[in-house]
Amino acid sequence: MPTKLDRIVFGESKSINFEKFNIGAVVKAVAFDLEEFDTKGVQGLAVKADDAKRTLTYCEAAKLKDPYIQAGVVKNDMVLVVRDKKNDKFEEMAVLVKNYKAIREKLSKNNAAVVNLDPGDKIIDAATAALKDRYKTAVKDETTADFSKITGNIVLSAHGTPKNLASGRVIGTELAGKSPEQIVKLLVDKGMRADYDGRIDLSGCFTASGGPAASEKDATFAEKVLKALRKEGFAKTTVEAWPGPMYTNKQASYTDSVGTSQKRGDEGVWANQQDKAGADVQKQVNQLNAEVDKLSKDFKKLAASYPDDRPADAGPAQDDWDKKNDALTKIKARWEEAIKDLGKLNKSDAMKTFANYKGTFGLRKI
Repeated sequence: MPTKLDRIVFGESKSINFEKFNIGAVVKAVAFDLEEFDTKGVQGLAVKADDAKRTLTYCEAAKLKDPYIQAGVVKNDMVLVVRDKKNDKFEEMAVLVKNYKAIREKLSKNNAAVVNLDPGDKIIDAATAALKDRYKTAVKDETTADFSKITGNIVLSAHGTPKNLASGRVIGTELAGKSPEQIVKLLVDKGMRADYDGRIDLSGCFTASGGPAASEKDATFAEKVLKALRKEGFAKTTVEAWPGPMYTNKQASYTDSVGTSQKRGDEGVWANQQDKAGADVQKQVNQLNAEVDKLSKDFKKLAASYPDDRPADAGPAQDDWDKKNDALTKIKARWEEAIKDLGKLNKSDAMKTFANYKGTFGLRKI
């Protein structure tokens, strides 16, 4: 009897043979099977591609009549399996990821930290409120942050500082007014463990802007943070950063300029916010976001001030209910129009947005 695969992640239709096989597709399928913070497609897991190729070479030489290839979980491991539809007794297997089940469970249980490094700033306060909802954790500041028990992402949200170089490049120089060394000192002082293997999200504009170039001064802010982390002995830590002006989605859902859907708290970049046209549109976006927020608060406040059911008897109470209900209807209509206008602005040529367009520095080792 063939070995039972507990969960098949590749080749479930039994239609993948040697000609159709692609090891890259297998790696992608394995990465997509992993989930962390409600996000599928976790990168950084080492897949034993060479072992898989050796097994395939052996099986091709066996001259199977009707072979098919699958990848799935057997007990604790992720394996590649070659079978033959014409011969139930034939089966060859290669381990792709040892102890895969335990790795998957660990990722699903990871916790995160969200830190507001610019408290009191309306933009960053709103961004960290959205990040809090995404990661299901409380927002901390520089004083209250504690990374000693964090196993997943550490998100540092703040304004980034750009600098225009003589070469014409724009490069990030600070996050919340801090140098790369000061960012690392904050992480260390707040208890980040030497064996921390999560990701540091430098959630601020221009943190991945700069390079590649031969000159040291062209190195990105994120590269410098990673270099300082390695110097302090953090061998497994990965840094994520943003190439240019970035955003944190504050709406329940959002679709970027190329059709990618995002949830509240997801991040991305604007392609040309620095242009005058882009800056003008961004100003309109900020105004509309403020209006949407105010309309939502007005709606909730008004809705909470009177009963859900319309009074049965005519009179002042009924008249008051009708007036408030009419006001709610108008507020809701204005809110919906503002959301539509936001969508139009975000899709305009002057305001192209790209979801999850980030730079990753350092190989994450899961």
